Amino acid sequence: MKQIKKQKDKPYKTRAKLFALYSVERRNIMAKNYESLANLKPELIGRGGLGSQELEWLYGYTKFPNYATSWGCPRYTVSLWSGASGTGKSRLAIAVAKCLATAANAKILYFQNEVDLQTFSGWVKDRTNCKNFYCSTETSVIEQLKIIKEIKPSMVFVDSVNELNEYGSGAKGNVKTIMKYYRHAVLQKYCDCIILLAQLNQDGTIKGSTTLPHLVDIAFDLKPIADDGGKFIVSVGVKHRYGRKGDLFTSTWQHFEDGVKCITENRLSDKIWCDSHNIPVKSQEDILIEDYVPEDYIPTRQLTPEEQSQVDQGVKYLEDYVAGKNVGNFHLKKDGRTLKNLFFGK
Repeated sequence: MKQIKKQKDKPYKTRAKLFALYSVERRNIMAKNYESLANLKPELIGRGGLGSQELEWLYGYTKFPNYATSWGCPRYTVSLWSGASGTGKSRLAIAVAKCLATAANAKILYFQNEVDLQTFSGWVKDRTNCKNFYCSTETSVIEQLKIIKEIKPSMVFVDSVNELNEYGSGAKGNVKTIMKYYRHAVLQKYCDCIILLAQLNQDGTIKGSTTLPHLVDIAFDLKPIADDGGKFIVSVGVKHRYGRKGDLFTSTWQHFEDGVKCITENRLSDKIWCDSHNIPVKSQEDILIEDYVPEDYIPTRQLTPEEQSQVDQGVKYLEDYVAGKNVGNFHLKKDGRTLKNLFFGK
């Protein structure tokens, strides 16, 4: 019996051994973690708007070819907004989330881990156009990842990271585990960016952890202005991989009945921001000029004076829009298609 069993096991053991060798060899091939610098090509980071000039200014900008500039939160990154309890983290996050969900029609996912959703809905106040504003009380980062994957939002808020099940006492290993899941979510492009809200101790350190600010891509600090009518400062903290930091990079906000508003006085840099912040990540020259206004277009019929006037107005608008000028409310898609039809005589 022993001899028969040995003969039966031998092919299986041989296959297992060959598979093991193959797996090791394949792992050795796939484990290459180095590359020649000559083979690498830097990628310009895209950015997303936040509905606030001051916040986008703090996050910084990316300069693209053909003079296009993109301001705001870098895509596929994890940010940290930290401040003491009652500073204004949640109200600021709600203001940004609500603006993007309503004005920009972007999908927003807000994990509220400190109060129930009924209470949270009261914080949001007017919820008329908030169909793209999703909220959840899920406190497990593993389950949160599943929700993010399902909804695929533009921006995710976690309020607050200290209340996650996996956070525990904030040990270094726990924080690294949490960041692994959030980093996976942005790298797999389940969402554009994640903003974590964290509570601070009286000494200014994050409750239970000093590791978290060093594992994120951008860290903002929110600090109250003592005895000054509910005002607080938002500043770039210890980490900013995609922008600048320093004492100058701050903005002042104030609490009002309907939310928080920025009250920072205008800076010299505001003009630079206003001249460029409306240009999205993809070059406007590619989107507008080449698509709607081909340089070599030839109308197939003579345009009427009214049509020619419409074309002239549309071209002027597109040129101003590309230059980042304030062009007001203009239905680009509708008028763009009209222009395109006129150009090709349809």
